[in-house]
Amino acid sequence: MTQLKKIRRCSHCGAVLQTKIKDKQGYIGIDFETYPQESILYCDDCYNKLKINAGIVSQNVSEDVLSILRDAIATDALIVYVVDLFLFNGSLKSELIKKIKRNDVLVIGSKRDLLPEKAKDETIAEFLRQAFVEAGLEPVDVVLVSASKNYQIDLLKQTISKYRKRHDVYVVGSTLSGKSTIIDKLLMNYENKTRKPIHSEIYPGTNSKVIHIPLDNSTSLYELPGLELDDTVIGIVEKNLWKYIIPKKEIKPRKFRLSEKESIVVGGLGAISLEEGRPTEAIGYFSEAVEIKKMASKSTDLFFKTNLVRRELRPVSEIITSFMSFDLYEIVMPNDDKRHDIGVKGLGWFSIKGQGQKIRCLLPKGAAIRESLSKI
Repeated sequence: MTQLKKIRRCSHCGAVLQTKIKDKQGYIGIDFETYPQESILYCDDCYNKLKINAGIVSQNVSEDVLSILRDAIATDALIVYVVDLFLFNGSLKSELIKKIKRNDVLVIGSKRDLLPEKAKDETIAEFLRQAFVEAGLEPVDVVLVSASKNYQIDLLKQTISKYRKRHDVYVVGSTLSGKSTIIDKLLMNYENKTRKPIHSEIYPGTNSKVIHIPLDNSTSLYELPGLELDDTVIGIVEKNLWKYIIPKKEIKPRKFRLSEKESIVVGGLGAISLEEGRPTEAIGYFSEAVEIKKMASKSTDLFFKTNLVRRELRPVSEIITSFMSFDLYEIVMPNDDKRHDIGVKGLGWFSIKGQGQKIRCLLPKGAAIRESLSKI
């Protein structure tokens, strides 16, 4: 079993928090491990200087989306949950999952064409299924599609028809998940046998627009507003960087030999380092426009400080200005000789063979990280 934990750091100076040595940097005189992960904590030195209290940061699903889904629950509708196969790393909004877990949920993996062709559909589908199961929801089925290649669109039509059981269909997914493009493809051979038109409307009791598509005289398909990207890299950085992060064609693996105290830096947006363990091969799956470089771990802090000006590796975000712009995670890999993905939501992932290594990951504050068995 992989061990993944967020390294708790002082929210002012960035020192790794510790409770054992008072004279050592990062000392804090409380049992901080009992505090929630989202708590804002300060080492004793910074707390005494700043004299400020800790606060809590939280992220929520839009109240309008939750309100619309109440109707879906009341009518026993089929929920179609669309995820972008490249940007999705397995993290799901718990508030949304709790809301829909009693309904039938069909999971759609979009943009299949962006993942390497040699990857097996069965393995990718199992990765998606397992992510939902871990979040507390068992999908009725998983279908992989590519709207741009018209891949398995007919299968998707048949699967929706099979599981909706003449009930309504509600389509959910993050902004940029590809749900609108998929619906456009589904409509290409659509025959409206009702007198109701396809239209956009403000959903009753909300301020949000939905697409309303009649399926028959008593049921409809609704496309909901896109879920926020608040726990993804693309949702954190500037929109003008999306052209670098989101791939335009099939991603190609990039291989690196990583030894102890070496890091692989991903543009100006993050890094992965081998803290302890035997040298290992790390395979990166990122957009072709994201520049990647290996360096000594001790050099990464200085690199992020200077890269904002020198722009040695792109993309560069004006939001990420120092080491304190990152969250720091530590992962103890299982010793099973199987390949595991360390994925950062909205950026990409590294594939590493599990041999008991201790891995540290830097990623923009608020971005979700997840370890799983490799999907390729």
